[in-house]
Amino acid sequence: MLHRYPIADSESGEFLPVATTRPETILGDTAVAVHPEDERYKQYVGRECIVPMSGGRRIIIIADDYVNMEFGTGALKITPGGLVRLYNWFCLSCASLLCTGLGACDTALAQPTRWQQQRNLQPSP
Repeated sequence: MLHRYPIADSESGEFLPVATTRPETILGDTAVAVHPEDERYKQYVGRECIVPMSGGRRIIIIADDYVNMEFGTGALKITPGGLVRLYNWFCLSCASLLCTGLGACDTALAQPTRWQQQRNLQPSP
């Protein structure tokens, strides 16, 4: 099922096309990810889009090389509880992303945070 996520503050009606097999999760979306090298969407990274059927709730558009440009529309909605890898990335990395306002993640900077979190989750000996 294809949904349009309108680009916030767009004068020309631009949108990100996002396909999902689970439309019931749309209201829980926290971001939309696109590949940083995808020419179709790179101009939207760091901007916001509007979640369909949400009454105008805005979410950030981020860049992550996890997104497969060749699969589906190339725009991936991020919903907590959906893909664990993306949820972990969002929880562990997005605080610095949002503070800097860059809209793209430097995975080299985020990786130490992930390792620290993984160590914290290990059972005690």
